[in-house]
Amino acid sequence: MEPKVTVRDSVADYYHHDAMHFIQRYESLRPEDFNKAGRVKNFVDVIMAAECALKAHIFRGPSVAGPLELYREVRGLGHAIAGLANRADFLEDRRAYEAIKARLSGLSVFLRYSLDMWELYFPLVEQEGRGGPEQYDATVGSSRWRAEAVDEVKVLIRALDRGARVVEMDIGEILEHGAEMAEFVRQARVGR
Repeated sequence: MEPKVTVRDSVADYYHHDAMHFIQRYESLRPEDFNKAGRVKNFVDVIMAAECALKAHIFRGPSVAGPLELYREVRGLGHAIAGLANRADFLEDRRAYEAIKARLSGLSVFLRYSLDMWELYFPLVEQEGRGGPEQYDATVGSSRWRAEAVDEVKVLIRALDRGARVVEMDIGEILEHGAEMAEFVRQARVGR
């Protein structure tokens, strides 16, 4: 008998779809059509896609933790790509996790705010160890670098595609799963 869909499966699927949607939105907009600030904000979708893909990898991984415990752990990691990549364990071969960590761990979804973006890449007063225009040119300002980042995120997404399974459920099982998800959402305080 095929195992039923679990709460962990559903949470992983939500993060997986979020990752795909962030990449689709990024790719539907042309970064070259934006000024520097707009290009960085557009690239935040790639960072968010990586974050969601890594969270899905954690939920698909071999951990024996229950969905609520795992959700709280993942939420506790916040937006930190390095922490999420270190925790992700769906793939035995860690190269994809290490690649995304090396590329994106110095960047943050907080770059969606102009203050954060300008102070990292174009500060009025330079501070040692803090970004600068050279970092912009080597990362988000580079078409090649952005394309490589997207490709690395897509590796994580494709791995989730291969790990997906179709499960047949009757109406009773669907309703039971819906009740399990509702209880999970209530306990996890999702959306609050």
